[in-house]
Amino acid sequence: MKKAWKLVVSLTLALAIMASFTLTVFAAEDRETELKEHVTKSTETYMYTQLTKPFLGTGTISLTQGTLTRNGKTVDIYLVALHGLEVTAFGSADNLSNCLLSGMAAMVNTYLWDLNMVLQKNVPAGANLVIAGHSLGGMVAQQAGVFTEITSRYNILNIVTFGSPLIEEKTEGELHRLADTTDVVPFLSYFTVKNFKKQKGTRHEATSESFSFDNHVESYWNNALWKGYDAVGVYGGDATMDLDLSTFTGYDAPALEVTLGLNFYLYYSKNGHYKGFSINI
Repeated sequence: MKKAWKLVVSLTLALAIMASFTLTVFAAEDRETELKEHVTKSTETYMYTQLTKPFLGTGTISLTQGTLTRNGKTVDIYLVALHGLEVTAFGSADNLSNCLLSGMAAMVNTYLWDLNMVLQKNVPAGANLVIAGHSLGGMVAQQAGVFTEITSRYNILNIVTFGSPLIEEKTEGELHRLADTTDVVPFLSYFTVKNFKKQKGTRHEATSESFSFDNHVESYWNNALWKGYDAVGVYGGDATMDLDLSTFTGYDAPALEVTLGLNFYLYYSKNGHYKGFSINI
């Protein structure tokens, strides 16, 4: 019975994810062309998750060195930004199978292992981390907050997610999830069935003027909608980040240990938005 329940929920989740992402996950607006060095609000942090993607040639995971100032205290940090699902990214860890592994049972997946490898190779032990993730990236960010390979080596200060469902109840550091009420994706995890009250009650909500699948990507750019949320997703908070853009580096996250390194990108622009897909082998 338990296996059957998981299978039903898994299939439902897969269909919902496909419907939600197929046309919109690759949207990126022309108006956001530069990363901000002085980050004061959540929409500016979100930008880092959107400019870290195979589609733009910057990898799936990015690291940027800087400082976090909060409550009058400043500390050195690495901002870790994680891109969300690409349903056609064959060979890349930001794929549907990892979305199911992460969303259904918080299972270890290649995206999480890739993140761990990138951190160990490029970030010194004992460093402070702020992890930001959109969609699948936000799910993996939560998993990182309980993954002992990461938590035993680094100090996770904050995790901020955009359009991501609840995956882990308790993570290292503060977890803040931002979710547009017209965005269906923040409900697409096993927690919706396990504890709907907690799934809904542990997130920060805002509502777009109308329903659209594009809201899963476009909402979190909206300064007016998310007005008052600081750099780590706290409403009324004072957290800011000062980031050294010369250190911004993107890293690929392969779904397999060995790939051929072939990348194809097909896209078009319509009304100032890019839509398309990538195939990575």
